[in-house]
Amino acid sequence: MNCRRWLMVIIVLQCYPSLVWGDEFRLVPAASIEQQYNSNILLSTDPLIVTPSGKGDFVTIVSLGADMVERTERLDTDLLVRFDKLIYANHGDLNDTNQTYSGRARYQVTPQLGISCEAAYTKNYNPTLNIIPLPGLPPGLYPIQPFPPLPGEPGGPGGPGGPGTGPGTPSPTAGAFLEAVPWRHITALLAANYQVDETTSATISYSYGNDYYYNNPNYQNDSSQNVTAVVTHDFSQYLPYLKGWLNLNYNYYWLPDSRNNGISGTVGFSWDFNELWSISSSIGATLQRSELFVTQFIPIPPGLILVARETLNNSGWSGVGGVSLNYKGEYMNGSLTYNKGITLASGLNGAAVSDSIVLQAGYSLTREWSTALTAAYQTYRSDTSNLNLSTNNVNYQTFFISTGVRYMLPEFLRAGTGRTSLEAFYGYNVNHDSVSHTKADRNLFTVRLHVEYPFFE
Repeated sequence: MNCRRWLMVIIVLQCYPSLVWGDEFRLVPAASIEQQYNSNILLSTDPLIVTPSGKGDFVTIVSLGADMVERTERLDTDLLVRFDKLIYANHGDLNDTNQTYSGRARYQVTPQLGISCEAAYTKNYNPTLNIIPLPGLPPGLYPIQPFPPLPGEPGGPGGPGGPGTGPGTPSPTAGAFLEAVPWRHITALLAANYQVDETTSATISYSYGNDYYYNNPNYQNDSSQNVTAVVTHDFSQYLPYLKGWLNLNYNYYWLPDSRNNGISGTVGFSWDFNELWSISSSIGATLQRSELFVTQFIPIPPGLILVARETLNNSGWSGVGGVSLNYKGEYMNGSLTYNKGITLASGLNGAAVSDSIVLQAGYSLTREWSTALTAAYQTYRSDTSNLNLSTNNVNYQTFFISTGVRYMLPEFLRAGTGRTSLEAFYGYNVNHDSVSHTKADRNLFTVRLHVEYPFFE
């Protein structure tokens, strides 16, 4: 696969830093142990899905990983490997090991032109226990983990959707919080950025995503492709700290029973009111075309049924965009964000129109102590007034809220290297399927000790 080839290139560069005239090499091993109580480990809206030992359980998660970083004047690479061992107190048949491999590389060809690539592979045996961002939400937002992502976590350094993705690049695929179905996720990204002059830059990128469910007929494998072009211009000469952009995107979503492709265009801006407050917004439209394959059962005499495969074609317009109000102070930060767009909702077996509203807030009590709060509400709909995106009728809502506290050990803060933290947080989320009129909710209590220490700095 292309993403594996990119990972091999990055591995070679990491193992032989002399090939890239290394100026900085850093190896950061990390380990954590996490204890959870999960009131609904399967988090399914299907009332028929139960376990002999009940819905709730204590789960121990032991994580080991390492992040390798190589930086020169022109080349910046990052490779991460991580394993998470899941140990259930009462559901031993679910014990397994999640795996994450990710890599990225950026090369500055000239002072104006830079190219970058990313690839990630995740093998997840119980998605309801892990930290998975919902589609359309900002990178680094976690329903059960309110703090900034650790290295290798989605949205964190070296993790899927983390720094280096480039402006205007959407998440290739994403999924709602569904039941504990083993799941494999692959992403790849190739991008180029060109600095036209001091005020204007252009970025073009291609991203690919693939989801695969292990031997489960209730969930369809899917893939997605996105091509995005963004032009950004600095308007500070007219209004301080004002930037605007034009974003053009093509998407293609593939599922066994449906194909969706569309083009979209948005215009947007970001403006810092002052040192504390900023706002960003975009608005536009998308034209989506869908090809749906449905099975028809036609009765024919005498008492026979003819099974026919029919293709339905559909096209329509939808508005897309969002707005975000942000606050960044010395001790407190927060944001309120609304997003609307078309997404491939992996786990819901189709593409959908998604609306989300997200509130995030964090406060540093001292240098060692900090707290955080996250709340979000999101809907998915596949059949709207002028769009029919899926053979599977999707009308799904999910809500979550989480809050927690983090303590950073002060001796590591004084040394300026490494990080040891103790975290405790609580999360609640509820999923509602309006098609089947079912819902599921979950309470999650977590305590985690995390240790990381860099070498060769």
